[in-house]
Amino acid sequence: MALAAKERLTHKGSFMKTVPQREYVPVAQTEKAVYRVFADVPAHVTRDPDESWPREHSKELFAPILAQVARGDAQATLRTAERLCRHRPGNNLCLVEYARQMLAYELTDQALAVLENVLGRNSRNVEALKLFGFAQMQKGELATALDFLGQAVQAAPADSFAQINFQTIKQRIRPKGAGLKAPVMPAVAIATSLPPFDLETGQAAVASWRRYGFQVISVNTQAESALLEANYPEVEFVHCEHTAREECGKDYQYLDSLLDALAARGQEVCGIVNADIVLRGSEADWALIAEAARERFVFGSRVNIQAADATHGHLLEPGFDFFFFPKEFPTRVPRTGFVFGQPAWDVFFPAWATQLGFPRSFCYSPVALHVIHKMNWNRTSNSRFAAMALSWLAPEFADMALGYAGCAGYLRLLTGTIALCLNRPAKGGAMPLFCHGPAMARHFAPVDPGYWLHDSDETLVTF
Repeated sequence: MALAAKERLTHKGSFMKTVPQREYVPVAQTEKAVYRVFADVPAHVTRDPDESWPREHSKELFAPILAQVARGDAQATLRTAERLCRHRPGNNLCLVEYARQMLAYELTDQALAVLENVLGRNSRNVEALKLFGFAQMQKGELATALDFLGQAVQAAPADSFAQINFQTIKQRIRPKGAGLKAPVMPAVAIATSLPPFDLETGQAAVASWRRYGFQVISVNTQAESALLEANYPEVEFVHCEHTAREECGKDYQYLDSLLDALAARGQEVCGIVNADIVLRGSEADWALIAEAARERFVFGSRVNIQAADATHGHLLEPGFDFFFFPKEFPTRVPRTGFVFGQPAWDVFFPAWATQLGFPRSFCYSPVALHVIHKMNWNRTSNSRFAAMALSWLAPEFADMALGYAGCAGYLRLLTGTIALCLNRPAKGGAMPLFCHGPAMARHFAPVDPGYWLHDSDETLVTF
């Protein structure tokens, strides 16, 4: 039954390409322990009664506060937050949100008093630990801040706010870089699929990649390449006519085609980067990332910005936008049928590396910028590709969700949870990677009073 689900979801057509299909080297799956209920259930499953609710529920709870935040009325925001805490006495979620708003308006001591109250009742409340550490950092109590943010990182290793500020404090206490041997930039090839429109965005992205000496490969149909080549003289175009037009209505390329092109190129380090991502940082920063990718799967998320000259933005948590890995890694990835430019492939990719036990690093530094533009998001496609990710990573569950009538509506509700279940373990289980060049000196994560106003999990960062 699990195999049947996988066959329904993966693309089995033949490839007509100018590069050969890469060899796939399957790896024996390790045995996984079966947890006995009430005996071997991990402690973190039940550790925290104050774990955040789903975003939609939290936004509903905090709606009166967020209405005032949206208006920019600081006093009304604080009064509304305090009133909510009175109406829900002892509710740690409301108290933490009250403290968040106070910290946003620099009422540090008052926020600390509220957070001490929360931590007195639950010393493992991750949000309280994060904000308490941030408040101590703002007061200059770096040792205390390091302690509390370290506890938050240990409890929630995929939390960007905790990781970034923990690293910021460590960098202040023990600056890195002095006396260290600079990494040597290996040969790097980046694969993408440039669209035959919005040339200005694509050219800015490619120019940023070429600035570090990266070779750029774009996989396109021959007709698209004819339109693009004159505008991208330094890009090598690989033709592939086997696209996802039938499924998606446009000539989106399959992830497999990009991996095939990288395997055929054989550069020491391979990369896949979304075509609208501008890379930033010093050459030493990217030499550090590329050096790590000689032996590790390195990945990271974009920072959404309003304009190219912005100095702050929002790190987008649900997905990933750049990947660098050793040249042999593509041979460890099966032919899946994921579509580049469509949902889920970006969370499947590091989740697959995690399942393989491949060494991984997550880059928290703001090295990938994305100017916000209109997105054509399709909930049905999102559910379909999320289910496809499950068909590879949890085939029995995918078969249950897809093999019986009446599950489609529930699958759409589950999609966001599926993405988080794939995202958090891959990110949290990866070694944190931070760059230390001059462009990274201002990097930290301030408190965002409008955190719950966003449609998805985002972390406000400065850079």
